[in-house]
Order: sequence, then C-alpha cells, then structure tokens
Amino acid sequence: MRFYESIAARIFDDITLDKLTMDSFKVGNLVAKRVDDKRELHRRMFDTCFWSNVIAFLADYSVHQVILVYGYYVYYRAKRSRQSETGENSAVFDTAMYLSFLTKSARLIVTRAIGLYSAAIGGAWGTRFYPGWGTMLGCQLGDGMTGTFFDAVFNSYPMIEGDE
Repeated sequence: MRFYESIAARIFDDITLDKLTMDSFKVGNLVAKRVDDKRELHRRMFDTCFWSNVIAFLADYSVHQVILVYGYYVYYRAKRSRQSETGENSAVFDTAMYLSFLTKSARLIVTRAIGLYSAAIGGAWGTRFYPGWGTMLGCQLGDGMTGTFFDAVFNSYPMIEGDE
C-alpha cells in the first residue's frame, strides 16, 4: 500500500493526495458535527469513504492479481512439461488457459470495483447512524457483503467447466 501512496505522491497534487489518504473515522466524526442535513452528510461521507479507500482496494486487487498470475504460471509450466513428454497438441490447452485467466481476472477487477463502491455506501450509511465507528463498520460491511455475494454467485454458477 505504501508503494501506491508513494506513486500517488509523485503523480497527484496535494489536494488529491489528501483525498486519497484521508482518515474516514476522523472525518466521519467532524462532518457529523458540522453538517445538519442528512443528505449532505451522506454525500460528503460517500466521497470521503470512496476516495480514502481507493489505494487500499488497489493494493488488495494487485495482491490477488499477482497470486492469480503466479498460480496460472505454475500450472501452465507443469502442464506444458507433461504435454511435451507425451507429445500432445497444446493449442487448445493454451487457448483454454488464456480464456480462463482472462475470465478470472475480469471477475477480480469487477468484484473489487463494486466492493469499493459498496464500502463507500456502507461508510456513508454508518456515519448517519454512528459517526466514526459506524463509518468504519459500514465500510467493512459494505465490502464484506459484496465479497460474500460474488463468491457465492461465482462458486454456484461456474462459467467454465473445471471451475468447480
């Protein structure tokens, strides 16, 4: 995560960098004290929770993508060595591996993007009920419920045979 923060520090101005590294717990307490309108509170906290979680979600996505790439690399190398020993044709295998990898990578980016959005919604709702701790709990619940939902959907309905 610090790697992405250092890159952001080089690319973005101070205002954008402040948005990306904001403490949503502290902001939740401050905004709840200063804003009386619930809609305005919800809008401000959605923005704060969204932008303050971008770097963390990008780091999480990167770790999962590296694990996926390494897993496919190890499996591909082992399968290729077995195919070279038996003399099998690998054109169909290569295409299936590529398609499977792209499908799982697309699933990963979509679930992390929707998880980020859900965490921001959860943080905004949590701030409405209990500023500070509600913000943190709402962010975690939003992300957790999204992850659980997509895990259940993708594990119940495999897109490619052998995904079970």
